[in-house]
Amino acid sequence: MNELIKRIIPVFLLILVGYIIKRKNILSDDGIKTLKTLIVTIFLPASLFFAFLDADMTSKYVLLIAGVFFFCLVLYLIGLILKKTAILDSIYGAEFFTGFEFGMVGIALFSGIFGVKALPVIALIGVGHEFFIWFVYLPLLQSHSDEYKTSFKDILISFAKTPIIISIVISIILNKAGLANAVRENFISGGFVTAIGWVSSVTISVVLLVLGASLKFDHIEIGRSLKFILVRFVVAGAVALAAFLAVDHLIPDLPELFPYAWLTFFLLPPPYIIPIYVPDSHNEENVFLSNTIMLYTLFSLAVFVIVLFIFPPVL
Repeated sequence: MNELIKRIIPVFLLILVGYIIKRKNILSDDGIKTLKTLIVTIFLPASLFFAFLDADMTSKYVLLIAGVFFFCLVLYLIGLILKKTAILDSIYGAEFFTGFEFGMVGIALFSGIFGVKALPVIALIGVGHEFFIWFVYLPLLQSHSDEYKTSFKDILISFAKTPIIISIVISIILNKAGLANAVRENFISGGFVTAIGWVSSVTISVVLLVLGASLKFDHIEIGRSLKFILVRFVVAGAVALAAFLAVDHLIPDLPELFPYAWLTFFLLPPPYIIPIYVPDSHNEENVFLSNTIMLYTLFSLAVFVIVLFIFPPVL
């Protein structure tokens, strides 16, 4: 328990520091945007490179990747039904109901508590999620406004050019080819790997600081926000439990930390990209969604800590 507390404190401390430096105007909105760009183009790709370079990439995990994709799709369909019944009274209600902020919250939270060496466990879950986000979620978000609509070809090209995807593909190829150690030991490629390692080592800190700096609460519709949060949490929790039991039954010898990785994943807030695709004509909805997602982030962190104290992992 003492070890768990020791690992939880720095996570919340860095989030608090990030919040303070933004409130003190040490970090501007443009600075936050720049750091977010660096996170998705440099820091996260570096961390995921090592995660997949050392991951157990046996064929059984194809089923897990497909299962995560299907899990996200089921949540969207449920969200669509709830949206039509006015329980989720937002044009983006179904999109709010599925998708998870895997990059900005999931990776930092999981590796912050369980260590960077545990990252491959949750990274495998992230692959199925990335496929869902790129090929289902983004087109759905873009369909609400002609301003953001794009072709499937453009989506495919953007997907292939994304640094995170490029990093994952390269590391998986090296992993499956048995070249991981050779790449590390070669004096040239080893230098590149060392540089990537330096970048990767600060990823958790940077992400948590930016997460704290991004927390902003203006004009909160607390009743409506809590309704969205609690409905998603309860329904997603039930579907996540069913999905976990199915995966645990179908895939043998899952990693010991997989239950905690799955818990971390399903507790994550909706993707932070939702407000980005809300057109200016829906400014009130943009403010509501931004605030609700931030509230969901705090809610997720609180529930995550409570569950860890009730079911403490072996660290």
